Amino acid sequence: MKKDPPPTPMRDPKHQRRMDLIRRGMENKKRMAEREKELQENPLTEEEELESMKRELAESEKILEYVFKGSKRE
Repeated sequence: MKKDPPPTPMRDPKHQRRMDLIRRGMENKKRMAEREKELQENPLTEEEELESMKRELAESEKILEYVFKGSKRE
């Protein structure tokens, strides 16, 4: 009997997840750079800044939850 060939990096779920996280990180960096530029042009009030921080925290928590949930399955 022949053994199945090893999964190619594109089919390997661990590789896919890693690439997804890298892609997300790059998108977040780009978005943050745009946001910084926008904030320099017109600063936020304290309330708006607080809301923005809450949104960013919620996003970060979702990503961390996804990462740790994924690492437990492996």
